[in-house]
Amino acid sequence: MHFFTTKLFSMANIIAIIIFSSLAIVVVLILYRKNKKDEKLINPNADDAVTDVMMDQHRRKDKI
Repeated sequence: MHFFTTKLFSMANIIAIIIFSSLAIVVVLILYRKNKKDEKLINPNADDAVTDVMMDQHRRKDKI
């Protein structure tokens, strides 16, 4: 089992990998929640934000 005693699996590296992975997961979750919140700001009742924006553009064209 010489492989597990190499420098790659030292305690400091394992801790660094755990911290880095946790930080990456937290950042992804924050960005995901922010994106969901921004979609709701466009129209809280819309099921699909993209469709809602397209309909809004058509409404603007009709006014011109």
